[in-house]
Amino acid sequence: MHLSANAVARHLTLMKDSPLYELTYFFDEVLGHILWDSGIILLSLGLILLGLIPNEKDKQPPNRAFIVLGSILYGFTFFVNGVEGQTVVFTAPVAAAVPAGIVLFSKGHGVSLRQNPVSLFFLLSYSVAVLLFILWGMWQEGFPQFSELGWI
Repeated sequence: MHLSANAVARHLTLMKDSPLYELTYFFDEVLGHILWDSGIILLSLGLILLGLIPNEKDKQPPNRAFIVLGSILYGFTFFVNGVEGQTVVFTAPVAAAVPAGIVLFSKGHGVSLRQNPVSLFFLLSYSVAVLLFILWGMWQEGFPQFSELGWI
């Protein structure tokens, strides 16, 4: 939805005050980003829940270097998508709640994050995103889009 509305909106730049452009903007920048980020969040929550199920067959320790690198990239991407998609109002709280939930669930159910690469990945990813949301909010005194600042 987001990408198709974005493509249509590019052809309506001369009609910025029209109801058609406003509707296209809504589907592109509001509903499109809400659905996009909600899908990413739900997918990651599903993977986290699957990852918390102990797997007795796999006793090999995960490659932490790949997990850390991937987590940094995913956390950065999640942060950028939240800021530029104007969805910080729900992506930042989710990014803060997920690591806390993983730690609490793991401790409560005796699941070791050392042997759980999926949970470890998302714990680190969302922690990176939280750190970036905090730094960006403090630096910019809010959450302006990168495009509003002329960065992209």
